[in-house]
Amino acid sequence: MGSSYKITVSLFLLSLLISVSSFAEQVILQGTNQMDDTWLYDGRYLGEGDVVQLQMRTWIKHVLFRFDLSGIPSGLNTMIDSTELRLDIQTVRADHSSIPIDVHFVTKPWNEYGSSWYVYDDPTPSNPGSGDELAWDTPGGDYEAVPAVTLYLPAKNAWEEDSITELTPMIQDWVDGARPNYGLLIKYRVETGGPEDYGFNWGASEWLAHVQPVLTINYHSLVPEPATVMLILAGAIGFILRKKK
Repeated sequence: MGSSYKITVSLFLLSLLISVSSFAEQVILQGTNQMDDTWLYDGRYLGEGDVVQLQMRTWIKHVLFRFDLSGIPSGLNTMIDSTELRLDIQTVRADHSSIPIDVHFVTKPWNEYGSSWYVYDDPTPSNPGSGDELAWDTPGGDYEAVPAVTLYLPAKNAWEEDSITELTPMIQDWVDGARPNYGLLIKYRVETGGPEDYGFNWGASEWLAHVQPVLTINYHSLVPEPATVMLILAGAIGFILRKKK
């Protein structure tokens, strides 16, 4: 085996090892242009407004969020390093540190201004029951049965914040294209029975900026370096020519 062949193979292997560079980036999503949110109220048609409400027992309510991830490169070359969803609490909340709150992948493309307990898209929400609605398969929202994330939230006063950092695997799936980005649904795991009602409100994206939900995403992308791409090509060509001799 000639020395030129050994050099070509060595350059080829080296180029594979250093063929990508990692670029750290951060995206901050806030407001109606960058996220959708609403809440589904058991037995009611609309749950839109300045807050999103989560509740169990007497009045069962689910929360929906969907985030615009178009500013993040899609595909397997993007790695989500961390996420933080900050939610402003609008009402005093009892201690939920022993009460499981589940977060599920939603399985239908709901309309923020036309979804309710019964339908995921109503083109004329001011006229419920008009016959042009698209119904959930199951009232209360369609979502994957197994929760993607479970939250345990401590007691908080009004105007304090929740910091939810467990959504990273869900964001990664949406960026990878492993699931369509229909957003997430938050609900109490056990919604009926129990000794008392539990529930609280978070500020919604339609409200004042200082109480809107804010999602911060830190990620890095693996991008081929032009020089190393050339090395790969040179190594491949040299390898092919050598094999033909």
